[in-house]
Amino acid sequence: MEMLTASLLLATVLLAVGMIYPRGMSAITDSSDRARASNLAQTKIEELLEAATSGRNLGKVKEGNYEDQPDPRFARSWSVVRDRSERALTDLTVTVTWKHPQGQRSVTLRTLVAVTEAET
Repeated sequence: MEMLTASLLLATVLLAVGMIYPRGMSAITDSSDRARASNLAQTKIEELLEAATSGRNLGKVKEGNYEDQPDPRFARSWSVVRDRSERALTDLTVTVTWKHPQGQRSVTLRTLVAVTEAET
């Protein structure tokens, strides 16, 4: 009787672990994808900020919408929108998207940077 109870308890525990394990692996994969997408978006934002604030490579911050695929699993798009007001702000938005079993996922980073007319 004790062996039967112990076997039943062990089977219940193993079944619970077996059900939790795939969810844990899925959560790890989701987290890894989100971290990779965030890193790709942050890299592009930093590249654009450097070009906008240093005055070098200003061609990288021309107004418009752009796309690239820095990784086979991720697509990155960014937009540069200039506000011609007296503050001369430029809106930089970067979005990285990827496919997920439950649909498309994305990470978006946005910042404003002041670019003087002398730099443009």
